[in-house]
Amino acid sequence: MLEDWYKKNYMKLLFIPLIAFVIAIAVIGVHYNTYGDFIKKDITLAGGTSVTIETEQAINIEELDLLLEKELNEVSVRLLTDPATKTQQGLIIDTSETDTDKVLSVLSKFIMFETEDVSMESTGPSLGESFYKDLLLTLSIAFLLMAISVFVSFRTAIPSLAVISAALMDVIITVAIVDMLGMRIAAGGVVAFLLVIGYSIDTDILLSTKMLKQGEGSSFERIISAAKTGLMMTLTTLVALTVGFFVSFNPLLKQMFLIIIIALFIDIFTTYFTNASILYRYAEKRK
Repeated sequence: MLEDWYKKNYMKLLFIPLIAFVIAIAVIGVHYNTYGDFIKKDITLAGGTSVTIETEQAINIEELDLLLEKELNEVSVRLLTDPATKTQQGLIIDTSETDTDKVLSVLSKFIMFETEDVSMESTGPSLGESFYKDLLLTLSIAFLLMAISVFVSFRTAIPSLAVISAALMDVIITVAIVDMLGMRIAAGGVVAFLLVIGYSIDTDILLSTKMLKQGEGSSFERIISAAKTGLMMTLTTLVALTVGFFVSFNPLLKQMFLIIIIALFIDIFTTYFTNASILYRYAEKRK
């Protein structure tokens, strides 16, 4: 019987996300020692220049990337395609170089274009860093307010800490995966982590409410009831975001979708393995 199996093994399930959390902290620590930050930042956060060139000239992206890296710092080259026909419409070149004249001079060596076909956006290092700090501060304040609201709602330490720890694990493990994928996080990517906190708290509050404030059935039956509702919410969101990820051609939207998709998968384990196990033990002892 499933309930009997759960009673015997729920503490083992609890440690699966915890082990992943410890590994994630190690990954982030290595990344910090290597790059001097927890994430790789794109030009909107670190400063630099983004150049969009409208051209149908056939270009080898990998070769162009190698050529530009010899003359510009931290270069990234992407194709700009038509969503309907999938044909090339241009290029997007990002670099940490803030001297726009130098960037245009270098690009003109390898790409044929007219001045009217070029649009540029430049962000100074100090402005990008200031924006990055403001976003991190916003993220921290959101997490703090979330923690306060959880404590006010349940007025009990263990369930409240379980909810907060699950949200923290979702964010930390997702950051570690993003680091391993080598993603350069834009401002929208940091905003995605704010949404991750919201999604995580949503499922954890649902589970905690079912376990502690609704007395129908056994503790295990209440976990199953919460999981049916919570997993349906998560799976429908995953389907919508996955479709959006493959349909969208906007790099910022794709990054936001991917971050939230990763976090939602992590949230399934942190909610129904770790958080559920803590609440199950707490509810059984309270009986």
